Amino acid sequence: MDFRKYDREPELIDLFICFYDINNFMELAKKLQGKELFSLLNEFSEIASESVKEAGGHIVKYIGDSALIVFSRSDVSGGLRTLMHLKGQLESHLKKRGFGNTISFSASFGPVVVGFMGKSPFRYFDVIGDAVQLSSYINGKPAKGLFTITEAVIYELDQETKKLFDPVKSPKLYVSQD
Repeated sequence: MDFRKYDREPELIDLFICFYDINNFMELAKKLQGKELFSLLNEFSEIASESVKEAGGHIVKYIGDSALIVFSRSDVSGGLRTLMHLKGQLESHLKKRGFGNTISFSASFGPVVVGFMGKSPFRYFDVIGDAVQLSSYINGKPAKGLFTITEAVIYELDQETKKLFDPVKSPKLYVSQD
């Protein structure tokens, strides 16, 4: 997914938007010194970067223990399966380091404005829109440690990937079965 083409002019496009966030991060942060915590988050970014890049997605930004990840409309099912695998990889990595934290993933799909913001040398790519806000808002709801997706994502999935999620009551969200 190459977003350099939006360097001149922002554009409205449909994207699959995902956030992840380490649950109970403050407890983990209390157990690690500054450089150790930085190292752990860097390891997370390396694992996520490799996985997302191989699947054709793009990591828009890291925000402390969270990340904002996007995939194109044509990659929703594959992107979701990749992110479910990534969730397992990241939780296994935490476990190997002696931590029992889970990670909440949440995703939405819809129109967002993509483009570059700021002025050199601080110019950066970003995505703005309701789908981004919704994905962030539902993270950890209805249950921490699961992968929560909106109904808009369900409509974009292939039949096999849909089977990995169960509906929950209002609002119309779906959670992974494990």
